[in-house]
Amino acid sequence: MQDRQRIVNAVYHSYARCRLNNTVIDDFYRYFLASSPKVAAKLKNTDLEMQKHLIDHAIRHMVLFFDNPSVITVAKMMAIAKSHAKSAMNIEPELYRLWRDAWLRALADNDPHFNPELAGQWRAVVNHTIATLIALYDECSPATRQEPDKCPNAT
Repeated sequence: MQDRQRIVNAVYHSYARCRLNNTVIDDFYRYFLASSPKVAAKLKNTDLEMQKHLIDHAIRHMVLFFDNPSVITVAKMMAIAKSHAKSAMNIEPELYRLWRDAWLRALADNDPHFNPELAGQWRAVVNHTIATLIALYDECSPATRQEPDKCPNAT
């Protein structure tokens, strides 16, 4: 089995185990909100119940995006990049490290098989998506939305 496929299998099984007790996303938001006043301010007016459903969906797409993304998965990631760009919600690149760290902490609390190797596998998947979001942070601005090569599907 290829290394990338081994990583995908490991994180899929990890997420499935985490979802069994139904607290991983609640734990994630508790850690994420506590990670920085800036995070709490960004999420102040967010409907967290709706956001929990969105993040569950986004996590699945994040794993697919790492593995072998379909057109639908790429479109989903580009939509997330557009909504998180400087010109939209302005999710600053430094906040993604806090997001990743809160996610890994929630996984550690919820996956009984969590270990350093699995943490590294999750980190590889999450960092792949974070790199894309950061790369498109400025690219998905109003000035570049009409340039498909800069921010695909952002028009």
